[in-house]
Amino acid sequence: MDLLQQAMEKERLKGIRRMNLIRVVGAGVFFVFFVTIDLVLRQKNWAHTTLPVAVYFAFSLLSIFIPTSRMPHLRDYSLSAVDIPLFSFIQYKIMLASDDPVAVAAWSASVFCILVAFSAYGLKRLPIVATVLSAALFQTSLYLLANKGLESIVPSLIVISITGFFSVLMIVRIKAMVENMSKEQGKHQFFSRFFSPQVVTELMREQAKLEIKKQYCSIMFTDIRNFTALAEQTSSHELFAILNEYNDVLVDAIFKYEGTLDKFLGDGILAYFGAPQKHPMHEANAVLCALEIQMRIDELNQTRKASGKLSLDVGVGIHSGEAALGLIGTHDRREYTIIGDTVNLACRIESLTKQLGTQILVSETTASKIGPAISMRNLGTYQVKGRNQGVAVFFPNLADETVASPLKKTSPSL
Repeated sequence: MDLLQQAMEKERLKGIRRMNLIRVVGAGVFFVFFVTIDLVLRQKNWAHTTLPVAVYFAFSLLSIFIPTSRMPHLRDYSLSAVDIPLFSFIQYKIMLASDDPVAVAAWSASVFCILVAFSAYGLKRLPIVATVLSAALFQTSLYLLANKGLESIVPSLIVISITGFFSVLMIVRIKAMVENMSKEQGKHQFFSRFFSPQVVTELMREQAKLEIKKQYCSIMFTDIRNFTALAEQTSSHELFAILNEYNDVLVDAIFKYEGTLDKFLGDGILAYFGAPQKHPMHEANAVLCALEIQMRIDELNQTRKASGKLSLDVGVGIHSGEAALGLIGTHDRREYTIIGDTVNLACRIESLTKQLGTQILVSETTASKIGPAISMRNLGTYQVKGRNQGVAVFFPNLADETVASPLKKTSPSL
C-alpha cells in the first residue's frame, strides 16, 4: 500500500468514527424520546417501540468501541446491514401505533436518504450501493405495509437513488482530486530538490517532463579546499554541521541566480544554469553566483573566526557548453542529472583553483559571453587532465570593485 492509499485509508477510518458518533447521537435522541413517551407519559400504545430503539442505541454504543481496523465488512456495510433494517423495524412499530402510517413511511425515505449520504463517509463505492439497495428494499416494504402502491413508492426510490448517485459521484471526484493533488505535490517536491523556486514554478506551469535532451548551459563545480585536514581536526558531529552550513550558503546563492542543484558531492556541489529551462544570461548568472558564494563564505568565515573555528576556503570552476540532461539510476530510484564533456571540463577547471591559488576560475567559452559589468582577467592557458590542448582560464571581478590579484605570488606551473 503506497502513501496515498495509506492516507486515504486513514481518512476513511476517521470518517467512519465520525459516522459512529453521529449514529450514537441520533440513536440516543430516539431512545430518550421513546423512553419519555413510554415511562414518563405512559403512552402504552408506544411501549412496543422502546425495546427495538434500545437495541439500536446499544448497537450504536457498541460501534464506538469496536476498533475501526477490525471487522472490515461490519465497518463498511453496517448502514446497509444493521442501521437500515433496525430503523425500518422501529418505523414499522411506530406505524402500528400511528394514525397515519403513510406519513411515517414517507418520513422514512428522508432518513434513508440521510443514511445513504452518511455512507459516503467510508469513501468506498460498494458500501454506498449496498446502502441504496437496502434503503430501497425497506422503503418499498414500509409503503406496502402502509397499503400504498407504486405511485408512492417510485418517487421515494428515485430520491434515494439520486442521493446514492451523487454520493458515489462525490467519492469518485474526491479520490480523483486527491490523486491529482498528490501527483502534483510529488512532482513539485521532486522538482524542488534540484531547481530554484522560479524554475519549479515555470516547470509546473508548463507541465514539463524531464526528458533526455542536450542543451547549452553553464556548469559550476565547488569544492572545500583541504577538506581532509579539516575532517581530521573536527568531530563527526561538527563536520556535518560545517557541511550543512556550507551547503545552505551555496544552495541559497544557486537558487537566487536561477541555477539548478544537480547533486551534493560530499565537500562539493555540482550545479548548472540555463537548463532545463533556457535562460539568455546563464553564463552571467553562473559567474554572479560564484562571486556571491565567495562573498557569503567570507561572511561565514568572519563568524567562524569570532567563535574560534577554522575558516573555509572554497574553489569554484565554471564552464559553458552543450551537455546532456536526463534521469539516471535504477527503475526504483532515479536522479535528474547532467553529464558530458562540458561537465568534465568544469570539474577540471575547478581543480585548477587550488593550484593557481584563486577562488574562482572561468573558462574562455563562458568569459566570452560575459558583459562589461563583470571584468574578466585572463590568467593564461593551462593543461588539464584528459585534454590535449591547454585551457584558457579567467578570473571574474565586478567592474566597479577593486580587489587584489587572485594569483599567489608563487603559483605552481602546470
